[in-house]
Amino acid sequence: MNKIINVGLVGCGKLGSAVAELFCDQEFLHHATKGRYELKLHTICEIDKENKFLKKLDSNIKITKNFEDVIDDPEINIVIEVIGGKDIAYEISKRALSKGKFLVNANKSLLAEKGIELEKLARDNNVAIGSEGVILGGLPLLSIIKEKLFLEKILNFYGIVNGSTNFILSAMENGHNDYESLVKLAEERGLMEKDKDLDLNGIDAAQKAIILAKHCFHSNLSLNDVYFQGIKNLIREDFMFVEKLGYVIKLVMMACHDEQGKLNVSVAPTLVPKTNFLALIEENKNGIFIETEYSGKMFFSAKVAEAKETAIAVFQDVIKFADILYNNERISGLNPDNLMKENLKSYDEMVFPFYVRFMIKDQPGILASIAEIFSWYKINIRTSIDIDIYKNIDTKDKNDCFAIVIDSSKVSDVNEAVSEISGLKYFKEEPFVMRMLK
Repeated sequence: MNKIINVGLVGCGKLGSAVAELFCDQEFLHHATKGRYELKLHTICEIDKENKFLKKLDSNIKITKNFEDVIDDPEINIVIEVIGGKDIAYEISKRALSKGKFLVNANKSLLAEKGIELEKLARDNNVAIGSEGVILGGLPLLSIIKEKLFLEKILNFYGIVNGSTNFILSAMENGHNDYESLVKLAEERGLMEKDKDLDLNGIDAAQKAIILAKHCFHSNLSLNDVYFQGIKNLIREDFMFVEKLGYVIKLVMMACHDEQGKLNVSVAPTLVPKTNFLALIEENKNGIFIETEYSGKMFFSAKVAEAKETAIAVFQDVIKFADILYNNERISGLNPDNLMKENLKSYDEMVFPFYVRFMIKDQPGILASIAEIFSWYKINIRTSIDIDIYKNIDTKDKNDCFAIVIDSSKVSDVNEAVSEISGLKYFKEEPFVMRMLK
């Protein structure tokens, strides 16, 4: 008789239902387990009385509204937590690990904030945490880093990891100008977090950067260590100007070490050259470059993770833990005691070329005044782009604006210069600044 490994599922919304469906697919289960053991969905905890999916399930699966029925059941070996949020999810995760149960968790907010504490608890109880679903959905990036790149020293990573903002930016690049309607459409397609500001303000990508830095650099970071900026201040003209320059706009997550080994982690709207692979990441994909000491740059891309893709990633962790239980293998999870506080480099010290857009009152002498102030900070204007972009647009729909590109400069110098420029009489609002990839 095959060994039985029981799984408890806490949360049966979109993601939880997609995970449960995989457990109900016997052909998929046999393929996943290779017939070596019986993997059973033992209990589901779901508080929504009207959840229609639960009514379709096998009557052998226990249904409860109390997560303690999952946590305290000695027959359950693996707990999947997919309820979202932080407070209750943290309590469930902590108690599951304390009871010696393997934990599968796709909750990036929780893992970014409490991940180190939970990793220590897992290690103390001889279990582990699986979080494959938090970065690139169905692509097992964290496993690749741990199992295939373990001999490599990872130097840097950067990429696009937020599907909702990439959807919005791709649509605006293609001429869809109504930002608010695009946000609503992204919500309707299920691309947004429940709190859409996590996506739009760059926080979701920053949380993923924290988790990825832990696996790539063994770094112990918090959200306070990451500079993040969202996409809310972009306007139609930015995309028109950028098109003329041969770039596209993407929300880029970046973690880079300088020559002294200092680490900076940031998320911000960024001008990406059309010749860069990231420029080809369309609305339904994410992509990450990882740079290593020996193998150089590697590129990983995957479809934006909706429920089915993330469910596959969750199941990869379930199978990994089930195999450990079946084979009585030694657990080789992340050792939180080996994580280090990085020597961090402030974002103000970073150097990039920059794009700066100005909303103006039409007066002579603007560019000369701007150039003079930039010269005080030894910042050189490489090029300017003016309103000839409007030749095919009804003039009543236009904003009076122009943009410049400045050569590589320190962030703090650019910010100080732009602050000085903002005090001039020419502008309707503060200039808008975006970094550029070389």
